[in-house]
Amino acid sequence: MTAVMEAPLGAADALADSVAVEYRHQPGSFCLGVALRGVTEAAGLKLSEAEVMGLGASVCFRYGADLPKRKFHLEVCHSGVDMALFGNLGILALQRRTTDRGWAEARMMELLRAGRPIAVKVNPRYCEGVMRATPEALVPLLYIHWVVVSGYDAARDTVRYHDNTRFAAYELPREELRAARDSGPSVQNGRNTWLELEVPRALAPLDEACLQGIRQMVVASKYLTGGEGYKGVDAATRFARHLKSWRTTLTPDEVRSNALGMMSSITLGGALKGAGRRHYAAFLDAAARTLDAPALMEAAAPYRALAGVWTGLYGRFAAMANDPADDRPWSRGSEYFALLDALAAGEKKAADTLEAALAETERGRMARPPPSTREVPC
Repeated sequence: MTAVMEAPLGAADALADSVAVEYRHQPGSFCLGVALRGVTEAAGLKLSEAEVMGLGASVCFRYGADLPKRKFHLEVCHSGVDMALFGNLGILALQRRTTDRGWAEARMMELLRAGRPIAVKVNPRYCEGVMRATPEALVPLLYIHWVVVSGYDAARDTVRYHDNTRFAAYELPREELRAARDSGPSVQNGRNTWLELEVPRALAPLDEACLQGIRQMVVASKYLTGGEGYKGVDAATRFARHLKSWRTTLTPDEVRSNALGMMSSITLGGALKGAGRRHYAAFLDAAARTLDAPALMEAAAPYRALAGVWTGLYGRFAAMANDPADDRPWSRGSEYFALLDALAAGEKKAADTLEAALAETERGRMARPPPSTREVPC
């Protein structure tokens, strides 16, 4: 659960002067992951996008089916990656929210003057980069977007921000940013929501942070139950079974609508390739080196294989969206059915392999002499 602090109401005239924060930006696939990497680096810790996703245990499989309404929902990266990442690294983080645009703006300027770039949640319709980068058919399914604000130009009354689509910064008129922070097609937009970090003198040891992120991944993949929809390995099995029935239970328009929804979910609006599984494999490779644990590198292989399966499914859903009346995907020997079966088996294999690798890694650490404390410098 992401922590939320409700900010007090009020407004302040905080826009008299320009301000610019030194900020090194790198684009990437996952808007929240890119924003988290940016503000974490500004706090003193350099991580790759894959490491952010791994330390935040972001890769998941959550699936919901409203069979009476014939609507299907998929989630491949969970939205609580921010608090998981900061918790595992030992960073105090607040997700702040207010109904007052003026107070949100004043606090943004206060943080900028303190030299701190801010990760801000916005309505993607105001962000030219993501609107250009997203396939046209998926634009209506864009609900939220994360950017990093790093400056304000008082002469032009514009705000400088960065997102996952390019190296260079964008500019937005201040009033448009106010509107972007306070609107959106989904309640997920979280009106006037941003992150604030308090970094301690020394972060948690990186090896322990890696282990904790992997433990969370194992629990989420194999043992997390309850709540809305299905989760983990169980979700993958039900997903494969339900989606094979679309042709007999859905109209062509419903097939197209659900296929577009799956495309958007698999790629987070068209940006993330392979449902994040390739990123997680890269994190396991890095964790294997950090922990001197070859088993984790072996556990990365099933996730790389899954990335290919997810990419194949994306292609099948794109074909369905283009021609929902086509009967070819629905035969038992079709590529679509084979990919669904491979997905269910692959998600289970990846979770089982990761759990075994974690157990082997922890046994190996217990058998070694205690190492000297390795802390991540701020």
